Amino acid sequence: MITLETWIAIGSLAMVIMFIALMFSFYIFLIGPEGRGPEVTTDPGVLLIQIISISGAPSLILAGTVLGISRGPVGRIPGLVLVFAGTVMLLAMLLLINTTLPRISTEFHIFGIDYVPIIFIAGGIGIIACGLTTIKKRESTRTSLDSEFG
Repeated sequence: MITLETWIAIGSLAMVIMFIALMFSFYIFLIGPEGRGPEVTTDPGVLLIQIISISGAPSLILAGTVLGISRGPVGRIPGLVLVFAGTVMLLAMLLLINTTLPRISTEFHIFGIDYVPIIFIAGGIGIIACGLTTIKKRESTRTSLDSEFG
C-alpha cells in the first residue's frame, strides 16, 4: 500500500516538473522571436514571482513535509522519489543557466532572472538531502504487545 509520505513525495516531483516546464517556457518567452524579446509589454519580475509561487515554492515545501511527517519508520520509496525530484531540479536549473539564460536580452535581465535558477539549484540539493535523510530511516518491525507482556 502506498503511504502518505509517498504520495506527498510524488506531489513534490510533479511540482518540480511543472516548475521546470514553466521556467523554460518563461525564459524562452523572454528570448522572443529571433532573439529580440517578447512582442508584448510584460513585467518579467511579476511573472517570475508568479511562477515561483505556483510551483517552485510548493515543490520545496512538499519535500520538507515528507521529512517532517515521517518521524517514525518509513519506507525507502518516498526518499527515492525525493532524490529523483531533487536531481531533476538541479540538472534542469543548470541547463537553464547554461543554454537559455545567456540568450535573454539585457533589458529583461532583472534581479530575479539571474538568481532564481541559482536559488533553485540550492533547493534541488535540499530536496536531495531530504530524500537521503528519509532513506536512512529504517523500517522497524512491529512487535506484538502479547509477546512483550506474555
